[in-house]
Order: sequence, then C-alpha cells, then structure tokens
Amino acid sequence: QLAGVTVALITGSSAPAVAHRAQRLQIEHVLQGNDDKLPGWRALVARLGIAPSACAHMGDDLPDLPLMRASAAAFSVAHAPLVVREAAHYVARTPPGLGAVREVCELILEARGALGARVAQYDSAPHPLPASRR
Repeated sequence: QLAGVTVALITGSSAPAVAHRAQRLQIEHVLQGNDDKLPGWRALVARLGIAPSACAHMGDDLPDLPLMRASAAAFSVAHAPLVVREAAHYVARTPPGLGAVREVCELILEARGALGARVAQYDSAPHPLPASRR
C-alpha cells in the first residue's frame, strides 16, 4: 500500500479474525461474508475508478475463479484446487501463511518498478544492533 497499490480483502469468511487482521494491516477495503465475490468486486472496482485491466487477484478456492478471470493478473497458491491453479498466471512457491502473499506482492512491486525503492528504504535505515552484536 505504501508503494501506491490499492489493496482489498475479499473473502467468503465472516470471521472476526479476518476483520482484525485487515485492520492491523490497515487494509481499508474489506468485503466479507459472501461466497459470490464478483458483485462486490465489481462494485469496489467501480467505486475506486480502477479498470479491471489494472487489477490482480490472489485466490485459493473455487469462489475466487470469477475474480481471477476478471482480473488482468491472477495468482494462486500450491494447495489450491487444480482448476484454480490452472486459472492463475502465477502460483506462489511459498506456502500460505508463510509468505505466499508477500511473494506475490513482491512480484507486483517488481513489475511496477517499485520493489528496489522499497528495499532501499530499509537498507538505508540504521540497524538496531551495533555491528559487533549482529
């Protein structure tokens, strides 16, 4: 988000933990509780004025297929059903919960030419430990 990418979380789950995680990550656009994700996605894209050709979607199950097909870039994870993996332009090598979303975010930032600047921001930050203790 700090690199100028609008992030949304669209899930069939209504679990309070999802809303809590989105709040902690400062994800403003959260749609929960509907397995038919396409109408909510279409409304969100229209409200934000974003063309579907500028959208990416990362999905791991059958309800994600319509969004993956409607987006310009589709991503999935290795444990997703075969039909979902086949719909993806890229399947993350990192397992879900262990960095799969980060992997895809880095791919998107790299494609936008923004990853290097984000890494450089942290490379130039002072290290919290003295060199002798690293």
